Amino acid sequence: MKHFRSAVIVLFENAWERTFKEIAGKYNGSVPHQRIIPTDSLARLVQGQTEN
Repeated sequence: MKHFRSAVIVLFENAWERTFKEIAGKYNGSVPHQRIIPTDSLARLVQGQTEN
């Protein structure tokens, strides 16, 4: 049986971090990488701008 991997990008409030990790673990998944994105950086990303 082949094992497939998939990636999901999720933006959520810090308050949901633990719940998200628990749900991922329940389905044998994991949250391998996470980081905080400041609101001004997120706004630039949405507008298609890069940080200089």
